[in-house]
Amino acid sequence: MKIAIRADASAQIGSGHVVRCRTLARVLAQRGAEITFVSRDCPGNMLAALRAEGWTVRALPAAIAGENADSDATAAALAGENADWLIVDHYGLGVDWQKHMRPHAERIMAIDDMANRRHDCDLLMDQNFSLNPAARYQGLVPATAQLCLGPRYALLGGDYAALPYRPAVAQPVKRILVSFGGADLADMTGRALAALSAPEFDGIQVDLVAGPSYPHRARLETAAARRAGTTVLGPQPTLAGLLGAADVAIGAGGGTTWERARAGAPAVVITLADNQVPATRDLAAAGALIYAGAAENLSADALRDRLRGLLADPDARQRMTEAGQRMVDGRGAQRIAEVLLPSTDDALVLRPARADDRGFYFDLANEPDVRRQSFSTGPIPWPNHCAWFAGKLADPRVRLFVLEAQGLPVGQIRFDRDTGGAATLSYSLESFARGRGWGKKLVALGVETLRREGSVPITAEVRPENTASRRVFDSLGFVLRPGSPDGRLVYTLAP
Repeated sequence: MKIAIRADASAQIGSGHVVRCRTLARVLAQRGAEITFVSRDCPGNMLAALRAEGWTVRALPAAIAGENADSDATAAALAGENADWLIVDHYGLGVDWQKHMRPHAERIMAIDDMANRRHDCDLLMDQNFSLNPAARYQGLVPATAQLCLGPRYALLGGDYAALPYRPAVAQPVKRILVSFGGADLADMTGRALAALSAPEFDGIQVDLVAGPSYPHRARLETAAARRAGTTVLGPQPTLAGLLGAADVAIGAGGGTTWERARAGAPAVVITLADNQVPATRDLAAAGALIYAGAAENLSADALRDRLRGLLADPDARQRMTEAGQRMVDGRGAQRIAEVLLPSTDDALVLRPARADDRGFYFDLANEPDVRRQSFSTGPIPWPNHCAWFAGKLADPRVRLFVLEAQGLPVGQIRFDRDTGGAATLSYSLESFARGRGWGKKLVALGVETLRREGSVPITAEVRPENTASRRVFDSLGFVLRPGSPDGRLVYTLAP
């Protein structure tokens, strides 16, 4: 399968668009896709870095005016090689560009953060947190477009998925990481260092990451030399290790937000661009970070005050750690790759659930369609879910299993056994995994696995309108019990 990616990096816009697309490209390449990057040759571009990694790269002129001119240049760069998927991650390219590119791609995926323009796409991904994510794109995408919304789709490298969960925050804080991306033209890195140079922060190790286009490095190193326990680092291939070691992080809104969240690093966040503000405000309202304000309005003294408050409040930091790790598990790129290049049935395996599947079960349980098909339709609070999940894992009468596709969790099945040994099952699938016949596969694998422990009767309760599950049970030999109570349909499978 051929996939073309249109994204830019520059000293003005930073490297975030290309970096997250490269993360997705790595996962797609592991599934056999041929990737071509199309990017402008601007100051601060990543063309050389992409080529050094072995990607096919087609450079566009730095100055292109308008979506039509850009689409013409992109089509020319692809040189007649039609893409199975064309991925565009660019704030300046919307519905007109996509319409012009239709003849050159079977399907189009748009990556957006702003929800401020129309799209002609088959799939739209927005990894930002929002209190009402689906409403943001009403009227902006075709009715047939698939939406992948929220931080669970955040495009993070595999090293973030591998990070261990942080069970508790450090007290007192011993290490702080400061990172403001590839450019940081506003020099928030320098202002953060000025704030941390106050005597009250003496004894705390401070790591400062200067991005590849950061223009103030000499001045930063001079100031850092005057503060004990301060290290200036150059561009990093990943921040996973540094974030995993940091007790607190200071940085910008945008993509790094999800890296900090996955690492469980409590954070003070400063927005560098208007498009970062809505998600950062919503995350602050949800208790996932401290929003200190926009860079142009924030002094070193004000930042110092916000840091002082956060360091003195371990309970707030603990809530941030839990909220971040609940939102982001580091598998977003795998999820998008599964949508673009679906796994075959022979890639499916069933394994026992683990303690670190708690967040996956929570996301599945609160998925809108799952809630609608449940007998209790209200949202499940996180503390209630944690207590429930821990209890189920510890209960010897309960069996929980996770369905994986190429290592990605895509579904769950649970068996609750009564005192007589009979089992009641329930199952659910990720929204992007439905319509593939995987519900039947999941239930069949679950029944087969359970019956290795002994042949017992199995029961399933279904809402009458849940036709997909009814078809699954009918096809696997379950029998509908007559006279079901409370409007529920009860299916049984004899030993």
